[in-house]
Amino acid sequence: DVVIVGGGIIGAATAYFLGGSVTVDDRRAWERDLVAEFCEELAGAGVRIEQEEAWRQYRLQSLHGLLIIILGASFSSSDARSDDMFKLLIERQLQQAVDLDAIALVAA
Repeated sequence: DVVIVGGGIIGAATAYFLGGSVTVDDRRAWERDLVAEFCEELAGAGVRIEQEEAWRQYRLQSLHGLLIIILGASFSSSDARSDDMFKLLIERQLQQAVDLDAIALVAA
């Protein structure tokens, strides 16, 4: 479960969920379509966002997920189970940020 409050329509929660909760291959296969579907659902509720802007927000917010997981790992007690979990999540979140070239948006 995750609750993230912040600016932006797509926001950090979408990137955090997809970055950590599904396999890398599934995320890669689904993320574009899921962001587009999210935009359609928002439009049905009267909230308009261009799909390219939603995609830009999603890409940028992938860095947020990576940061949150690293911070969580840094301040948690170490044991084999949690170490394995954090290792997997960091790998997934980092791969998402790399796949999406999120760092290019930081300088933009």
